[in-house]
Amino acid sequence: MPEVAVDTRVCPYCAETIRAAAKKCRYCGSNLADSIGEEMVTAATVSKMASELAIMRLEKEIEELQEALDVVKGGGVLLTFASFSMLAGFVLLAGGSAVAGIALLVIGGVLLVPAGAIEKQARRKHRTLQEQLDERLAELEKHRAALEGRGQDTSGAGAK
Repeated sequence: MPEVAVDTRVCPYCAETIRAAAKKCRYCGSNLADSIGEEMVTAATVSKMASELAIMRLEKEIEELQEALDVVKGGGVLLTFASFSMLAGFVLLAGGSAVAGIALLVIGGVLLVPAGAIEKQARRKHRTLQEQLDERLAELEKHRAALEGRGQDTSGAGAK
């Protein structure tokens, strides 16, 4: 779709870009005064609709990023389990239960290495997701401010 200037609108009959104040389309010859009941699509209307769509898209992306962040935040469970297994193993060893203590130490030790690597990846992923979320939030605020700056006028009469 071609770029539409602010002082123009789209003819409802032929979809060509015409001046906003035109009474008759210069392309198809339609009398635009007859289309009183039909909404004329102005550049301001198109711009407002584009901003509203961008806001809806950004809100959806932000929701998905927040869900992904929640999943990544829960990634420390394995590391916590490995640490507690090792701690319980030491407690059992100190209490005289050597077999159970050694078993828990081994389990904790086996889990600790992959858990550390997973935790490191999770921190990296969390940082990346947080950066993306911050960018989307800033973009969302920019679109909302632009939409508020234009006001709620969709007729194009208040557009500058």
